[in-house]
Amino acid sequence: MQATKPSLIQEKQSNTIKNQVHGAISSKNLEKLKELVEKNDVDAHEEISVKGYYWTCLHYAAHFNATNCLEYLLKRTYKKNPDQYVDIVNIKTKEGWSPLMISAIYKSTEALQLLYHCGGVDPSMKDSSDRTAAKLAEYYGALHCFEHIKKFPESLIPVNKVFLSSEASMNLEKDPKYKELFLNGTRLPCRECQSNLGYIKYSTCCGVPAHKICLKDKDFRCPECEKVTELTCQIINPDKAFTLSA
Repeated sequence: MQATKPSLIQEKQSNTIKNQVHGAISSKNLEKLKELVEKNDVDAHEEISVKGYYWTCLHYAAHFNATNCLEYLLKRTYKKNPDQYVDIVNIKTKEGWSPLMISAIYKSTEALQLLYHCGGVDPSMKDSSDRTAAKLAEYYGALHCFEHIKKFPESLIPVNKVFLSSEASMNLEKDPKYKELFLNGTRLPCRECQSNLGYIKYSTCCGVPAHKICLKDKDFRCPECEKVTELTCQIINPDKAFTLSA
């Protein structure tokens, strides 16, 4: 067993708040989680398990495969503590398990994929029994998790700064309100040149479509908010990427 308390573990909240946060994560109630986190400033590395077991909000989000909650917590962590992000997402429980390992143990495939997408996780870490996330996935029969882990080198996954800084979500295509847009929408053109030909990307700040070459001529300022931005191939705001108009 892990003998010492991880240095970054937080113990700021009352048991009542911890229990409420645990309940929101276990029920995958993102709106309730946001309400609790924002009102009480609950960090993702707050211990919400029995004292001394060091299970944080991130560990439980991975355990319950609560990807909407996990994504929110990861992004909030990066925005609030960018320099400590890697250390926070790799905090180990009393058993020596990181959130990535817990995803593998409990066959939380989507949570594991999200952790890899966000980056900062270290698949080479070992638990108190000298097992990596891959070994744990193999041991517990988490085939899909094992297959995903094996797609990557067993070393620290680079932090996906663009995704963590944006409002983009990995679950947009599962949102019923965007179903019609994704199925039948027409791609909107570059906000600068008004052409929808070529390789169009999206500003990470507002999600508006643009060609890289067009923004280069504008010092990479977003056509909507006019702030310096980056471009991503991921759709951030479907309403700004597609239209149902003829």
